[in-house]
Amino acid sequence: MRRLMVPTLVALLAASVGFWVGWAVHRPTPPRIQPLGVVGTIPTVVGLPSTRAFTELRTVGLSFTGVFQRHGVTPRGIVVSQLPSPGSVVSPHSHVTLVVSAGPAPTCPIGEPTVHIRTEPHAPRFVPACVSVPANTALTLVFFNRITSLRGDRRVAENISIYRRESDAYSFSNGAYLFAGAKAHGLAVFVGQNVRWGRTITYHIPPLAPGAYYFQSDEEFASMHGTLLVR
Repeated sequence: MRRLMVPTLVALLAASVGFWVGWAVHRPTPPRIQPLGVVGTIPTVVGLPSTRAFTELRTVGLSFTGVFQRHGVTPRGIVVSQLPSPGSVVSPHSHVTLVVSAGPAPTCPIGEPTVHIRTEPHAPRFVPACVSVPANTALTLVFFNRITSLRGDRRVAENISIYRRESDAYSFSNGAYLFAGAKAHGLAVFVGQNVRWGRTITYHIPPLAPGAYYFQSDEEFASMHGTLLVR
């Protein structure tokens, strides 16, 4: 019996060793983890209208934020710079910051310490859209709100707030304009109280240092804006 068991055990041992050696040689190789793919290079969007720049960045899977700045004689809405720079290699969904021209600063005749601004019925704009006042002098701004909503509702309330630069008032992210939060973060030089349709309010503004300021309504028609030249 012992003579029969020995060859059997040897055969089993050899089979077992052969199996493990074969598995080690032919075992499947685990998949190698591939690095994250890349978009490639960031396209050049400087010089393009902002809407076209947005489309090109979305096409290659990039997100973006933009701010408006005065820029010499460059027409409003044209991209004047981008960061990261064109040609940079980035990962998918990377963020690109665009600076879009707000157009040349308007010129206005020198004004008085008291100025009058109104809105137009059914037209979201300030009249005048450019106001010039003396520097380092307390200002009085008389605002007459005549604007109505697109539905004809005459209970629309508007205000005038003043910012050091347009980019302090709002920005845009992935094509959506972000007006909210500017006042809450203390970026406004002056925030005027709301006034309803058909009413006039007088704002008393502390003296301002020389410069080109931006003013807008922070309410329903936040697209209403203008320039306050202090000189």
